[in-house]
Amino acid sequence: MIKTNEAPAGVYFLYADDDPDDQEFFQSMVNELDPSISVVVVNNGLELLQYLNNISKGNLPCCIVLDINMPIWDGIRTLKALKVEERYMNIPVIMFTTSRSLRDNELSLKLGAQGFVTKPVNHKDFNELYHRFAEACREG
Repeated sequence: MIKTNEAPAGVYFLYADDDPDDQEFFQSMVNELDPSISVVVVNNGLELLQYLNNISKGNLPCCIVLDINMPIWDGIRTLKALKVEERYMNIPVIMFTTSRSLRDNELSLKLGAQGFVTKPVNHKDFNELYHRFAEACREG
């Protein structure tokens, strides 16, 4: 798992989630499905924006994955901040959360998220959802 102020070389996801188990699950599943894609993990939205502000534009992630329920800056606040900043507004964002709220789903999409995914509990579900993340990278 990459936790650093430097962007990895190549394609990578930037994943914001405060749960260490979810962080490890996401990282291990991405690594299993495509070892060429790195995952940079931050614990909340404020850390995510600080990370982005400290890397060059040429090293931005291909996709940002946000949990909604995080301390300090939650996913909705972070999504709003990303979509008003010219440097980041075109990076695909997928909400990856335990929230099953229709309101959270609708608000996320209205604010510019490319998808809203309820966290899977097994490898098969993640394998199917991984393709959404990879597709967001290809579109971005």
